[in-house]
Amino acid sequence: MPERLHVAVTGDVDSGKSTLIGRLLHDTGSLCVGALEEVDALCRSTRKELEYAWLLDSFEEERRGELTIDTTQVLCRPAGGREYLFIDVPGHRELLKNMLSGVSYADTAILVVDSQKLVEDQTRRHAFILKLLGIDQVIIVLNKMDLASDEREVFLSAERQILSYLETIDLRPACLIPVSAREGRNLLTGDGSRSWYKGPTLMAALKALKKSARGGELRVIVQDVYRRSGRTVAVGAVLDGELRRGDAGRVLPAGVDTKVKALQLFTKEVAKVRAPHALGLVLEEMGAVARGAVIAAGRLPAVTRRFAALLFCVRPLRCGEKLAFRCAAQETVGTLTELSAAWDSAGIAPRSGGGVLEEMDVAQVVISTAAEVVLDAGKRSSLARFVLAGADGIAAIGLVPDGSSP
Repeated sequence: MPERLHVAVTGDVDSGKSTLIGRLLHDTGSLCVGALEEVDALCRSTRKELEYAWLLDSFEEERRGELTIDTTQVLCRPAGGREYLFIDVPGHRELLKNMLSGVSYADTAILVVDSQKLVEDQTRRHAFILKLLGIDQVIIVLNKMDLASDEREVFLSAERQILSYLETIDLRPACLIPVSAREGRNLLTGDGSRSWYKGPTLMAALKALKKSARGGELRVIVQDVYRRSGRTVAVGAVLDGELRRGDAGRVLPAGVDTKVKALQLFTKEVAKVRAPHALGLVLEEMGAVARGAVIAAGRLPAVTRRFAALLFCVRPLRCGEKLAFRCAAQETVGTLTELSAAWDSAGIAPRSGGGVLEEMDVAQVVISTAAEVVLDAGKRSSLARFVLAGADGIAAIGLVPDGSSP
């Protein structure tokens, strides 16, 4: 089975993300049978040129409004080598939480910038979210170069602006590629007319990226417990590392040591399971295993009710507010107890809100939880990321940063 790279495609609204993915699907022969004919007929009926973005949009209101209203996932299968699961996430401010869910499990990201607009607030926010979520492999695509009167000057100007901002958030992109998604220029093959650009095509840059390593310390999250054929089976997922039959581990937060008696994938018993993968498992000690429990080995995560975190606010928050805390399958009540510092996420400008955080703010906070939670520190761990939610949905996403001691 070929390796699959999860690629989040993000950027400001109307930057051409969906057109970029649609053109890649078309040029790599990855479209479903009949998809191109359907979109072509629809475009001709509305007297439009072929809209590659419509190859992704499954909702009629998206086609009428010409915007993406939800995350869309499509599989791209170029000839030979790895596959790419493109996650097309919305660029407009109102649907930012859709972007958060779409980006959270990506291996890498393409940040699409409109060459006619360059770095606007939403582009800055998207770049910051990629950094916050630990997406270190980022390709910057400067789109709509076919509209530039002087392509070389536009590219050099954009390069200065984009790299200058990314330096302020310590995000170092793999490369910056000038393209025309609509015309397919510099996506799969180079554009000979651009003698001033010596970098890779987009597909060449994607092929050079590495899949995120989910090795390191073992972390298994339990999602539920069932009784099957007379024995108790825990169902969950290996978030990080590898689990083998016979391995020893500790069930947290209970602190009970145990060993793995059996591993199952669907109904088949296997000898080992590697992250990221769902599984069923039978342990020697099942009494401490419940939904939200973590099975860990090696350097153990912390068990705590109070920890420092970095937050990105989807809506206004205030100190003392109680929210649902969710990390993997762990769920409890979380309270924002301290606010150390806050910044506007677009300009990364510090501000003082008197204990109140505004929508789109980034903040250093302390959170207390009603029950013990199991957390790691550092953006590479699955147990370092969490969300806070209210009755209206996601209120903030959070990260327990490196150097923090939960």
